[in-house]
Amino acid sequence: MRHRFSSVDCLWQWLQLARPAPCSPNPLLLSTALSLLDARCSKPVEDQEKPVFVFATSWRSGSTLLQRILATDDSLLLWGEPLGRMGLLQLISSSLCAISSQWPPAGHWCPPQLEGLDLTSEWTANFYPEVDDFRIALRQFVLRWLGESAAAHGRPRWGLKEVRLGRAEAQLLSWLFPQAKFLVLLRHPFDTYRSVSRIFPPGQSWNMYSRWPDVPMEGAVPFARHWNSLTTSWLLPGTAPAHMKLRYEDLISGQFDIGKLEQFLELRLAPQRATKHKSGATPDYSPLKPWEKLLIQHVAAEGMRASGYLTDGTCLEMPLA
Repeated sequence: MRHRFSSVDCLWQWLQLARPAPCSPNPLLLSTALSLLDARCSKPVEDQEKPVFVFATSWRSGSTLLQRILATDDSLLLWGEPLGRMGLLQLISSSLCAISSQWPPAGHWCPPQLEGLDLTSEWTANFYPEVDDFRIALRQFVLRWLGESAAAHGRPRWGLKEVRLGRAEAQLLSWLFPQAKFLVLLRHPFDTYRSVSRIFPPGQSWNMYSRWPDVPMEGAVPFARHWNSLTTSWLLPGTAPAHMKLRYEDLISGQFDIGKLEQFLELRLAPQRATKHKSGATPDYSPLKPWEKLLIQHVAAEGMRASGYLTDGTCLEMPLA
């Protein structure tokens, strides 16, 4: 049995650096794939859906607080990490990266009109429904699952908050719902890891996964990799979906401009209603060990620099693009 602050635990966590990082959906590959699919679509998506998606860069980053603040507008229902461990949106995003200029060949897609085509003599071993139908099917899956279920409860606006999704999944959702808005929530990785790691008694399995069962989150290295991967995904070149970045530290500072959030999302918010009751507090406030900080800052250096997070646990005052 490992103990949180034992020398065995320290050695075990450092050895995690030798393990390869798990693969995540590649936003650049996905962007190319979606552009190729767009080129074959006969018409764009046109509807009035304006979903809101809160993408936090890790657990214990204040995403539930932000979810509650947004819930003060009674028109919106944000689902909380629905079936998140299954990684449904991650898997769909990863699979779409298979689309390239070489595959599938143009002849594999069904032509707009089948009239005059003799399917008994044509090569139909690879014969796909039209791209428009594929896009509509994916869109309908998300809309029926999250949107129509919210409408059934009297909430015409809908969305979700998640701690496992980054820019690639945002690109997928934006492709399906062009008017979608995204909030990217960050918190210092020292604080998020301390909060997560101190929830569980020494020796107890965290039972937390970015995607079950192959991407567990136990330990500073996998946790920091997860945080850094999601944070830096928004730094990649190219046009990102409509999003607004905010830090938990700024959100609770008492000086956060809630009007900018309201304007961006087209909502009317009453944050004081969401902060009356506190829940989910960390039971153990023991500080991180020096080697835990070293591991995190080694793995998450790029994301920390971009977000203004310093190695002493503080953050710079800076606007987030």
